[in-house]
Amino acid sequence: MPDKARYRVTGPNAFQGHAPGETFTDDLDPGLEVRAISRGSIVRVAKKDPVKKLKNPPPDLSADHPERDGTITLAPDFSSERTKD
Repeated sequence: MPDKARYRVTGPNAFQGHAPGETFTDDLDPGLEVRAISRGSIVRVAKKDPVKKLKNPPPDLSADHPERDGTITLAPDFSSERTKD
C-alpha cells in the first residue's frame, strides 16, 4: 500500500478536483508534489506514513496472558528505602 500524505489546497483554483481550502489525502508523484507546493497550489499538512511501522511487531498476547485483560503489573516502589544524604 502506498504511503499517503495529507494536503490542503491553498491556491485560488481547484487542485486535481479538490476545491480551494479543502484537505485531501493522496499519494502524489514526488515531482508533481514539489511543483504544486512551490507554486502555492497546495501545502502538506501531514507527513507520509505518520504511524511508524515496526519491522518485527510483537506477537498478540495469548488468551491466558496475565496482562490481556488490561491490567499492568508495576515494579515495586522502593522510594521509602532511600537514605537521606
